[in-house]
Amino acid sequence: MFHALKSLLFVAGYREGSHECLIVGIEELFIGTGLLPVSIAADLRHAKAAREAADYGLTYGRDAAEGILADAGEVLRIASEYLTETGYGLDPRE
Repeated sequence: MFHALKSLLFVAGYREGSHECLIVGIEELFIGTGLLPVSIAADLRHAKAAREAADYGLTYGRDAAEGILADAGEVLRIASEYLTETGYGLDPRE
């Protein structure tokens, strides 16, 4: 999710300084303007919290991981569609 959304900031002319900067940038530039759904920020915040819990609190589980994988697939799909619509997508024939 991080890298898919990072690519959106990049094509908008920005670079993130942290995960939180990425979230704020996406909220301001893409969600606040109606270009992307609000659920993207919520999914990214949830994944960030789960990663931090796993890294620092040794708290993790299969259900959480499967939910995040599903969210990540949706975020990747939405980011890819946006990039394709704006001329930055990959040509599937290449």
